[in-house]
Amino acid sequence: MPDSALHIAALQFSHGETPVLRDFSLSLKAGALHAVVGANGSGKSTLLDLAAGYRCPASGEIRLNGTPVQTLGPREQALRLAYMPQDERSGFAYTVRETVMMGRHPHIPRFSAPDEEDRRAVENALAALDLTDLADRPATDLSGGERQ
Repeated sequence: MPDSALHIAALQFSHGETPVLRDFSLSLKAGALHAVVGANGSGKSTLLDLAAGYRCPASGEIRLNGTPVQTLGPREQALRLAYMPQDERSGFAYTVRETVMMGRHPHIPRFSAPDEEDRRAVENALAALDLTDLADRPATDLSGGERQ
């Protein structure tokens, strides 16, 4: 566990009477690409919700860089975690660039506008994900594949 960015041990979770995760354990290293693969309804989204601290397990341990996820306050969670649901719909036509900028929110002081560092971070993220060509399009106009 010392070099794990995310460590999950003996995780248990149920939706009501229906068990979803039973004695689930996992360790993920920082800087590596990981995928969660499984059949529809197998608990993939639930696992991600638990790992992000959005749900509480019945038992088990979830640590992010050694810190129990459940002890992170909202600001700490926002600084350490990013999560894009598989089908997030907004009623507003934010551009892709504006949507990515929303991820900078915890780094921007309250009532302040994004500064050059924030704009540079957004442009770097767009370039790293090969989204520069989509940056000025409304996110609501993207196809499902483009959104993913």
